[in-house]
Amino acid sequence: MPKIRGGEFTLAKVEALAEPGMYSEHRSPTLYLNVAKRRKDGSPGAKTWIQRIVVQGRRRDIGLGALRLVSIQEARDLAIDNERAVRRGENPFLRRDVPIFREAVDKFIALNRHAWKGARTELTWRTRLETHAFPIIGEMLVTDIRRAHLLEILEPLWNTKHNTARKLKTALGQVMAYCVAKEYIAASPARSDLAAALPPVTAKGEHFRALPWAEMPDALAQIQAAEKAASLSVRLCLALTILTAARSGETRGATWKEIDMDAAVWTIPAERMKADREHRVPLSAAALDVLRQARDLGDDGSDLVFPSPMKPGKALSEMTMTFLLQRIGLAERATVHGFRSSFRTWAGENTSAPEAVMEKSLAHKVGSKVEQAYDRAEFMEKRRVLMEQWAAFVTGAPAPNVASMEEHRARRAAG
Repeated sequence: MPKIRGGEFTLAKVEALAEPGMYSEHRSPTLYLNVAKRRKDGSPGAKTWIQRIVVQGRRRDIGLGALRLVSIQEARDLAIDNERAVRRGENPFLRRDVPIFREAVDKFIALNRHAWKGARTELTWRTRLETHAFPIIGEMLVTDIRRAHLLEILEPLWNTKHNTARKLKTALGQVMAYCVAKEYIAASPARSDLAAALPPVTAKGEHFRALPWAEMPDALAQIQAAEKAASLSVRLCLALTILTAARSGETRGATWKEIDMDAAVWTIPAERMKADREHRVPLSAAALDVLRQARDLGDDGSDLVFPSPMKPGKALSEMTMTFLLQRIGLAERATVHGFRSSFRTWAGENTSAPEAVMEKSLAHKVGSKVEQAYDRAEFMEKRRVLMEQWAAFVTGAPAPNVASMEEHRARRAAG
């Protein structure tokens, strides 16, 4: 573990520290200054005081506050007070069983995970706090967290990554409200008026990188030909994602019982949809061809259409398709989710499809909450025409006669 040069903390020395790590000094053996990893913009990470001390036979880390709020001498004094408390048999870490913020997050997640939509929601929620909040307040007792700490977390993101900052502010508020309800704290430092202390928003928001629609045929061809870059399961999964304009999680989790090859319809159950509503996807001739190829993948452990070649019985991981884009040189200009935007732009500029049909193709909610409550229109046949046109464009094949296909299906259903 690195030590301060000269053996003692001084203001000049700690302000000069930039390399991430835990720094100690000879004068206060249980006191450390934690320097977090550099931020994405290259600026130094947050610096916080942490005391490592054995309490009741267990080593614990006590957050003593950020360097910008707690001076060197104040940190030393707090560390000494805690050492004396331990010698008296007291437990300074718990202080009436009050958790540190990291523990409060664990408690909040345990309470709420049953109501969330799967493990991905929990992972996203936790990762957001671990990345942005834990370096500053993760080891602090919730009783010691002040509004200044929350502003220190949010201010660097508020204009540059406002959508992330907004979700982070909500998460912080929920955890602190939980602490109020549990009577760990009397009032939340993340009250609704917190935004008044943040700068006006000038950023236009974050968007997924998306290829111009004119480049989609070349992109799909690269994906399908990239035999050395990814397994057949990954390539077929990404191809179907593009052809159906679906979300990656919807295709990665697709099962054969959801697919009706004869009717050319993929029915995604509500529990796998972002909007918690069943979504039927009309399958183009090209999409059906992808699914026929996927039949050869085989997976004894599941009914998955695109099983993981590394973990039988498991779906492909979230990053597999992203890795494929990286290996073929598209990742800097496109994301998997961004292909949905490419589809939407193409449809708006090159077809006469009504907006509602285009939005339904993306499984977006259309209209007000009242309108959504009464909306049962699926526009299946209009969407089928649109998806056949999209498939013909990205594959370079002539568009099939959709009317003839419908007549053929009707005859098969009747006879």
